Amino acid sequence: DLILYKQLQAGEIDSYSMDKRYIKPDQSIVWVSMTVSRLNLLERAVFSHICLIQDITEQKLMLQQLKRDMAVSSAFINSSRDIIFLKDENLRHIFANHVLAEYLDVDIETIIGKTDIELMDADSAEYCRHSDLKVINTNSVVNAIRKVNNQVYEIRKFPVPLGSSKTGVGAYIRDITREYQQRQTINTISE
Repeated sequence: DLILYKQLQAGEIDSYSMDKRYIKPDQSIVWVSMTVSRLNLLERAVFSHICLIQDITEQKLMLQQLKRDMAVSSAFINSSRDIIFLKDENLRHIFANHVLAEYLDVDIETIIGKTDIELMDADSAEYCRHSDLKVINTNSVVNAIRKVNNQVYEIRKFPVPLGSSKTGVGAYIRDITREYQQRQTINTISE
């Protein structure tokens, strides 16, 4: 704070902004957003400045709560053995769990913000895109069973309201290969 103020005073910068935390006499915490700007007064040759302060305590508290909620959600999502993800209205991944990352052989950060065509082969990406658009266009759940190589997956995609009249696509995708093979064996024996 003092370094920036001295740079402002020396004319090296015209302004600076920062968030600061203050502790009030009752020990409660107040967060402020502070913007300090150089003030050039024609009739005065001395340094002057103006400081605008906005109380952002409520926003900081909401952000802290959001971070806690995201940590809890992440713990639940990543404890599943199913592939779990959420895409925005443009079919870009908003979040994904570690199972999807392992399936695609990338880290989670690589998935976020990308569409399926950027992450997988063209045929698989087109299949996913088709079912995603069906979810958005019909605003309903889409269930499917899909074989990929030697694996069989149960797919459940569903609409997720994202605000501002936008709808995303959420999904749970479970590897049901063993169950599928057992059913096939039972059907073969029954015949």
